Amino acid sequence: TRYDLVDAELLRLMHDAGCREINYGLEMADEEAFAAVGKGGAKQGLEYFGAMIQATKAAGIRCHTHLMLGLPNDSWPSIKRTIRFLRKNRPDSVQVAIFIPYPGTPLGEQLRRDGVARDDTFRDYTGFKAVIPTKYLSIDEINEARQYVYHVWDKTLLTRLVNRVKRWVGHDARKQKNSAVE
Repeated sequence: TRYDLVDAELLRLMHDAGCREINYGLEMADEEAFAAVGKGGAKQGLEYFGAMIQATKAAGIRCHTHLMLGLPNDSWPSIKRTIRFLRKNRPDSVQVAIFIPYPGTPLGEQLRRDGVARDDTFRDYTGFKAVIPTKYLSIDEINEARQYVYHVWDKTLLTRLVNRVKRWVGHDARKQKNSAVE
């Protein structure tokens, strides 16, 4: 459902009726990008969205959010704002898809007119592989950003540092083991 169609009372009623998970389309937690994907006209913005994530969880319902990377104005700063939003609001799970410029959609047609999107990339329209760059990110950077979001969205700075040390220690131990075998 859309985050702006629920409130605490409706969520309580949904839980009482047996609802145990809601999927919300966040797309990007960047105010400008949020408005660009048609959510700027919603009755509330990102602050309300965060409150509905909390209300969903408080009602005993799992909260799953869907992100979309690769929108025309996406950049590393907008991706990092999205990660900060996720860390602050703590949905239970996140799925990260890649924007696809489908033919017939207003944005897809505009990107074709601008020469950014091509029709010969249909075989790559999976939603999990970038097919066009943004103004600020290459196709490779979008694909990298998708993996980065999955890797860090639910980890604190301390957790990331501990994991980095574990990887370093593990790498060092493997290196010593390989040296001993030789």
